[in-house]
Amino acid sequence: ESRVSEVREGVVRTYTVRPEDFGLARASIGELLGGDREQNAEIIRDILRGEPGPRRDIVLMNAAAALVAGARARDLKEGVELAARSIDSGAARSKLESLIRLTRELAT
Repeated sequence: ESRVSEVREGVVRTYTVRPEDFGLARASIGELLGGDREQNAEIIRDILRGEPGPRRDIVLMNAAAALVAGARARDLKEGVELAARSIDSGAARSKLESLIRLTRELAT
């Protein structure tokens, strides 16, 4: 679980969020650990291919927080839903592939 402090219209609200609040399962640190850069790249590819599991869940939670902070989602629940749709539709994978192509072009 995580403690969140949110500022809206000058008012600070602090609360606790749990994965279960969003239909996600709790995970141990061991289930979330990555590895070397090749392993981490494969983990990201698996997540963006829609592979379910604790790593996807933590990505959904972090993406949800970013979507709320960027005013793209009203709350974390909506953010999780938007992030899941982006992954499941292939949009997130497509965006990453575009970024990889651009990075390679700029490096040459």
